[in-house]
Amino acid sequence: LYSLGEYPGLVAEPASADRVRGEIWAVDDAGLARLDAFEGLDEGLYARVPAPLSETPPDLAIGSAATVWMYLYLRDTQGRPRLGEA
Repeated sequence: LYSLGEYPGLVAEPASADRVRGEIWAVDDAGLARLDAFEGLDEGLYARVPAPLSETPPDLAIGSAATVWMYLYLRDTQGRPRLGEA
């Protein structure tokens, strides 16, 4: 996670073993479309991608057809501070 000022940006760093803690929300297709618009998918700000889970929350049905998504920041983070580092 990088600080982008008023909000964070999650970037994919395949060589990193870092993990991010988040929340899982159930939304319908209309809600997902609103989130996509809010996150700026059409502007190329973020991309929505499947989220690998390191743990399955106890209240998430195993074998569920639901997909867990996350939004990855697509722009340059050079000069931005990483969150969670001293």
